[in-house]
Amino acid sequence: MLFLKCITGMLVFIALAYSQQNNAWKISSVSNLSLALNYYSQNWDGGDMGSLTWQAQTNTTARRAITQWLENESVFKIGFGQTKTQDKETGNWSSPFVSTDYIDIETVFRFPLRAFIDPYTSLGLTSRFVDKRDTAYTRYFNPVEITGSMGAIRDIFREDNLVLSFRLGAAGRYHIDRDALDTLTMLRETRRTNDAGLEVVGNYTQSNEDEWLKFISRLTVYMALIRSEEEGDDDYWRYPDISWDNTLSININRYVMVQLNLQALYDREVDRNIRYKTTSSIGLTYSFSN
Repeated sequence: MLFLKCITGMLVFIALAYSQQNNAWKISSVSNLSLALNYYSQNWDGGDMGSLTWQAQTNTTARRAITQWLENESVFKIGFGQTKTQDKETGNWSSPFVSTDYIDIETVFRFPLRAFIDPYTSLGLTSRFVDKRDTAYTRYFNPVEITGSMGAIRDIFREDNLVLSFRLGAAGRYHIDRDALDTLTMLRETRRTNDAGLEVVGNYTQSNEDEWLKFISRLTVYMALIRSEEEGDDDYWRYPDISWDNTLSININRYVMVQLNLQALYDREVDRNIRYKTTSSIGLTYSFSN
């Protein structure tokens, strides 16, 4: 926890010290809103079910050269969506339930040395808008995980339409879950955990010259070495946590976009197998860059 507090304090100090600089932000944002509706009459032959799904997503990157020796890059990935289904027998529609829900924010401060590697420090936050694991009570912005790290970053490629970078650093995590289930008492409780270890992050971004086709891939590997508390008799927390997130965006025209996403997660404390999530959408889009 002390490690995370040090990183947070450092980021706040840097932000305050250079907040008056006149260098402009370079912002790139892609946002989309999609809606899908299926409806079937009650005498429709087959097992088809009506459904209504909507989702809104944004992926925004803000970059700024604060000084000659300090650069900042912040990434905001936010998405939320709901789905309603129709009962085939009665024709009634269910209450909307959450089908897309994520908040992923990270800011990285980099200190360019014009050398083989550059030092960096970062702070990230992940959460969800709605947590309905407890059917009797809904919690918002839960659970929350804050990750801070510092180490070295290296650009393999950095061009207008191609970026490949890796970073390695010492990292600390603080996780709070206000709706954790105690498997012994079967009661809901607030659970806090802290750990520290090593983090490796790889970022790959490529687009064509006209930027109507864009691919973003991010690989994160976190290896905990120490932990504030050990729950149970197992040591699953010692296994590396792996996240691989891939997004392909295709702009059909200025206002319509197709987006495909594949995310793979491995967390031994949650499940012994790799978990997958795939999302495909077509809908209205808004792109902005300066």
